[in-house]
Amino acid sequence: MKKTFKIEILGREYFLKSDENDEVIEQIKNYINGKIKEISDNVNKNIASTNVLVLVALNIASDFIKEKNKTELQKKFILNKSKKAIETIDQILMKENISHVS
Repeated sequence: MKKTFKIEILGREYFLKSDENDEVIEQIKNYINGKIKEISDNVNKNIASTNVLVLVALNIASDFIKEKNKTELQKKFILNKSKKAIETIDQILMKENISHVS
C-alpha cells in the first residue's frame, strides 16, 4: 500500500507516494541532499539551483551506470565460475561412473 512521505530537497518540501518503507525514503532523501551539497560545494556559488539539479542528475546517472556495469561484470564472473564448477563435477561423476562399471 502506498504511503505519502514529506521530504525536503533544496529547502523545498515535496510530497511523494511510495511503497518503500520510511528507512529507504530517508536514505534516498539523504543521498540526493548529499549529492546536492557535494556539487554545490564544487561549483560557482551563483549557479542556479536548476543547474545544480541537472549536475546532480548527471552525477547520479553516472553512479548508476558504473554500478550497473560492475554488477554485469560480477554476473559474468559468477556465471563463468559456475560453468567451470559444473564441468568439474560432471567430469568427476563421469570418472566415478566409469570406475563403477569396471
